[in-house]
Amino acid sequence: MAGDFNEVLMGNDKFGGRAVNISRALRFQECIDFCRMIDIGFSGTRFTWLNQRPLTNLIQERIDKVFVNAEWNGLFPKASVQHLERAHSDHCPVLLWLNRSQDVKFPRPFSLLANVADPPGLPEDSRIWNKNIFGNLFHRKKRVLARLGGIQAALSVNPNTVLVDLERDLRAEFNEIAKLEEEFWAMKSRITWLVEGDRNTSFYHTSASVRRRRNRISCMKDSVGNWIQGEREIADYIRKGFSNLFTSGHSYAFRSAWNPPFWNHCLNKAEAETLVRPVSNDDITAGLWSLKAFKAPDPDGLHAGFFQRFWLLVGDSVREEVKGIFASGRIPVYLN
Repeated sequence: MAGDFNEVLMGNDKFGGRAVNISRALRFQECIDFCRMIDIGFSGTRFTWLNQRPLTNLIQERIDKVFVNAEWNGLFPKASVQHLERAHSDHCPVLLWLNRSQDVKFPRPFSLLANVADPPGLPEDSRIWNKNIFGNLFHRKKRVLARLGGIQAALSVNPNTVLVDLERDLRAEFNEIAKLEEEFWAMKSRITWLVEGDRNTSFYHTSASVRRRRNRISCMKDSVGNWIQGEREIADYIRKGFSNLFTSGHSYAFRSAWNPPFWNHCLNKAEAETLVRPVSNDDITAGLWSLKAFKAPDPDGLHAGFFQRFWLLVGDSVREEVKGIFASGRIPVYLN
């Protein structure tokens, strides 16, 4: 659903003129929620309409929008909206991309699901284990559904004990895959406030898709106001920005600023002693359990929930590693 809705949803969708009518904006939002539609965002200039008046009377609004429902969002997860340059109208053209090609393909990180049963042994390369032992979740689901359809069709023609048992086993396998799929989308959506045990796969899927679209950078404005498009150009601009941020043109620092004896003490004796005492097992355990289970996994894909669940197996190794880091004052390269 796309077009000129002649109404804004929030205050930052308008510049100049009268303040946004809160009552009308709320009714508009209630209508969108009732229809279960999603605003898929945009790239380019923020406002899609302006009244072409001088600055003192200038009014700009974002009133041209694209809304989709969850089913359409699932069919076109890479869809994006681009606001093009305004030329012959007071509205800017709105371009809907259904599947915009990517210039740069980044490797997808491995992530361990919460409901994976105790594995017979994790190999060093968890990606190989994920592919060979656990398998692709969506391929498994598609394969099981195809087999289940064939078995049920055969049952309707020539029922027998073998088919009945096989159909029961496939249904059990499908339920297991459905539970894994729910946890997969729950982990991606970063939602932790829903009641545990509810079957919200569709909601999690939509939330994860919206989050992925919101985090995608389609274009970026440089320091002089020009729009940069294309993933490779954006990546180069970001890399150059961080390089300039953490690079200094000074070749030395004044020694007068380095005079520790005249600095004010910030810690008392008891506090200072806590910083130099050896780290204990209780400290390590408390630190691990203070982390969210499925937030921000390491580069190897093993989030804190993995160590919490298999603590009886990996606890001794983790404690030894952490104590070694505190004793040496160095973090090994493979951990950093």
